[in-house]
Amino acid sequence: MNQAIDWFERDYFHMRIIDRKIARQSRRYCTELNLHPRDAVHLACAVDLKCDVLETFDNDLLKWDEKVPGSRIRIRRPRENEADTVHSRG
Repeated sequence: MNQAIDWFERDYFHMRIIDRKIARQSRRYCTELNLHPRDAVHLACAVDLKCDVLETFDNDLLKWDEKVPGSRIRIRRPRENEADTVHSRG
């Protein structure tokens, strides 16, 4: 359990309140990209934060690498060796 808590406290991990803007963008991603609502929320938050990279194990998100309309966000599997070097542009 402590490992999970430690993971969320890393410098590159961003917490985001789900406001109306994020909710609307998430809904668009659900319909336009056919994403599950939780995946759409993760993507909407990452795009809104202007993240360069969204790391995930989710194949539904991985297929949108550099293909998200209006964004050049990279979507990739986590890379342990680079974990501490991933930052947002914001």
